[in-house]
Amino acid sequence: MFLLFVICGAVVLFFANKYRNTNPELSSDKEINEALYAGEEEPSAIATQADYEYDSKLKMAGSVDFQENITNSLQLVWIYDKAAFKFIRDNVYEIRNANSTTFILENGIPIILMSDENAYKSLTWCAGIIAHHAFHSYARKLKNRSKKTKEIPPLPGTKVEKKEKVYPNPLGVEYTDLNTIFEIENKASDFQIRVLERIGTPKSEIKYVRNRDPRDFSISHDGAYSVNP
Repeated sequence: MFLLFVICGAVVLFFANKYRNTNPELSSDKEINEALYAGEEEPSAIATQADYEYDSKLKMAGSVDFQENITNSLQLVWIYDKAAFKFIRDNVYEIRNANSTTFILENGIPIILMSDENAYKSLTWCAGIIAHHAFHSYARKLKNRSKKTKEIPPLPGTKVEKKEKVYPNPLGVEYTDLNTIFEIENKASDFQIRVLERIGTPKSEIKYVRNRDPRDFSISHDGAYSVNP
């Protein structure tokens, strides 16, 4: 029994050392949280306690290899950024293998669809994609809250301004202007970078996300989307 315990401890230590962030490029928590969660309770204020236990019991749909890869990617987040891990768990209920990568609501359930390309590129990359789309789910929650505030109907005879055109977009939510679409994607990418930095991601992966064209949604949405007004 003691020998088994020693072996398990060695495996965990190897895993932790393998993915240690030896040269982080961290922005401050304050800067990230002010940018991402203005007016809301940020993840760092929710869960930083050391006794938060790893639990990957969200629903996963896909092959055994796919589910194992998702679990291992989430475990990286749990080890190095417990606040972000809890944020993901609070905003994602299912991760499903699919032909493309995006966030959807299915009967009100927040689901990440993930392609093989993003799932198997690397554990760190997969974790970043999960974080990215967890933020889209979070943004959708905020949008739903704002919908509960009813608009005052115009008085009879009052000229009603025409609503702006709704642009199709890859965020799984219909927003009424391009600036909002770009802003949500930028914030999702900021949170993605935060997680990538914390979990010891290769600099090349972080740079790829950080240097994306603001109009290019392909990096985290499988190359299927680009906004061209």
